[in-house]
Amino acid sequence: MRASVAIAVVLAATTAARADTEADKLFQEGRALLDAKDYDGACKKFQAAYSKDTQAPGTMLNLGLCHEHLNPPQFAAALRWYHRAADRASNLHMDPEYVKAAQAHAQDLSTRVAFIRIAIATPVENVVVKIDGAELRKDELDEYAVDPGPHKLLAKAPGMKIYRKDFAIISTTDQGQAVEVKFERGDSAIVVDRGKTRRLAAIGIAVGGGLLMGIAGIYSAAYAHDDSLLKQDHPECFGGSPGPQSCGGVAGQPNGPYTAGTPYALAATYHNNLKTTGTALFTVGAVAAAAGIVLYLTAPSKERREEIVLAPVLAADHVGVAAVGRF
Repeated sequence: MRASVAIAVVLAATTAARADTEADKLFQEGRALLDAKDYDGACKKFQAAYSKDTQAPGTMLNLGLCHEHLNPPQFAAALRWYHRAADRASNLHMDPEYVKAAQAHAQDLSTRVAFIRIAIATPVENVVVKIDGAELRKDELDEYAVDPGPHKLLAKAPGMKIYRKDFAIISTTDQGQAVEVKFERGDSAIVVDRGKTRRLAAIGIAVGGGLLMGIAGIYSAAYAHDDSLLKQDHPECFGGSPGPQSCGGVAGQPNGPYTAGTPYALAATYHNNLKTTGTALFTVGAVAAAAGIVLYLTAPSKERREEIVLAPVLAADHVGVAAVGRF
């Protein structure tokens, strides 16, 4: 109870002293949500504030408070934030009551979490270990707080396969349990191509569009050739003005109507086919080809993903291993 009162006093003082920044705005919004007992919303606001200012102990302390009151609570995360807040406040030589309040809350939570040890069985350099997406510092490998329940571990090292484990902590009484990491040389990545179907469809559409454009070209060339032959065979009909009525034209009406089967009627048919069908085929083909190119260029690229190797289960009275699927 004293710890809670001390934290409230310190928070009030810290809030008054904060600069009017974007981080401060997010912090104030988080405080309002925290007072309204919207702990999930408060955590999101404080996390956003922390991303803007990673050195503010007040934000760290409030991240501890909101994680402690989530449903279900995340005591391990809250504990880490309390430790960070205490360390940062101590480094800044802040009011000792602030440090004491954060340490008191951390002490209260220490009995509600389990502490595991990450054992790197293969001697390697530059190891990166993450549990549930959070990267562990080197000093946390020997003692890392986790909540009871399922967890996911990922370990990386240069020249080694990615190592993944699913493990579960059943009880907080099983302290100091080791989670062993055994690296193997190589690359465990698999290639996932989510855009393959889209790219294949894009190629088909583009090729179809190209074929339509080709057909339009052949179609137009054929009718243009027929039109040229018609004019060669009937020069008397196409001298610039309507020819004799035997050509199918009507004096004074160069655009028709024309008598069916006559040179003028045939020429009109050729021109109409070139203007409508040929142009339509070419336009549709061009649009299809362009759409295919756009679809191909915007398709998701290939991704490299890893797969899980083992899934040990850690409990107070036993240790087991379970087979699991992809992480």
